[in-house]
Amino acid sequence: MANPPSIAHMSLAQERECRAKACKYISNVGIALKLPANVIATALIFMHRFYMRQSFHQHRYHDVSGAAIFLATKVEEAGRRLKSVIQALALKANKGADPSFKIDESSKQFRNWWDTIMYYEEMMLAVLCWDLTVDYPYEWILRLCKLNSSPQIVKETAWALVNDSYRHPLCLCYKSVEIAAACMIVAQIITRAQAVGVAGVPGFEGDGGNEKSGGQHEHQNQDIPVDYESMNTIVTQAGTVDHRAADIIEVLLREIEKEYLKKDI
Repeated sequence: MANPPSIAHMSLAQERECRAKACKYISNVGIALKLPANVIATALIFMHRFYMRQSFHQHRYHDVSGAAIFLATKVEEAGRRLKSVIQALALKANKGADPSFKIDESSKQFRNWWDTIMYYEEMMLAVLCWDLTVDYPYEWILRLCKLNSSPQIVKETAWALVNDSYRHPLCLCYKSVEIAAACMIVAQIITRAQAVGVAGVPGFEGDGGNEKSGGQHEHQNQDIPVDYESMNTIVTQAGTVDHRAADIIEVLLREIEKEYLKKDI
């Protein structure tokens, strides 16, 4: 994971930024096409797999993302006509475009989109070695919520965290059950923090939430509402190991901090 092909032309941080941009683009196009969450997730996974063998320097993420979305609609049997996919891709690629923006289907631009998607779809199948098997954390979220009688807010938060996890290539490093367990634990921390207004917890109200020391946010242990017994139960139920879940949790919490504390970083 630390040596993808793209780092021959950019830093690892820039490579991760390119992945994040591709993820946002795929998500926006997926929403425009009214695709189910599992189809968008499949497209994101295909994109992540592709760029573990190919470089962002050689292949524009707009082109690869278009092929990933079109292929995902076929794999998940959520068929969308190619011309509909092209219109959504073109709309989201043109930032600030009018929502009613459409490409003339007889234009050269439309033909270029069509040819590009067909080319990259074939290339993606070859790069992925026709391995189109995808496993999602969503089903495990539902199982773990049922086992723990979790409230609706925890389930919704965990579900949203799974969606956010696709901004990183976590899906290439960890099993879906491990990602689900980590998202459940973080969801519990977030919802408990929201309930009591913890000091210093990113994104939540509480006294001293913006205090820093040496560039780091200080958290007093007694202020953080972490239920360690519940965390251990989830890890056990998921059949994963503590340190693997902890690695994912670290990434998720880092993203939450970036989102809510941009001014303080």
